[in-house]
Amino acid sequence: MRPTVARLGKHFGNLGKTYGEYRFALAANEQQAWKGFFDQAFVRVFKQYVWRDWFYYVPPAVSAYLVYDWAKKANAAANRKNPADYANDV
Repeated sequence: MRPTVARLGKHFGNLGKTYGEYRFALAANEQQAWKGFFDQAFVRVFKQYVWRDWFYYVPPAVSAYLVYDWAKKANAAANRKNPADYANDV
């Protein structure tokens, strides 16, 4: 049985070497987390959700507004007093 590296008494960080792996990192002050957010985010969201999927929410929104407008006008007409009922009042 081959003895493992852990049995040879090495610490956990020195268990083995990896060849052919390269790691790159930027310092915290060199990163630009918000780069292009304010000038590209609106355009990207508009293209992905509004331009491509407009038929999912524009017709229901228009129909809901028309129903709302009709109901508001019908309610106002139903609650309006008839002036002919009060023509003979003194």
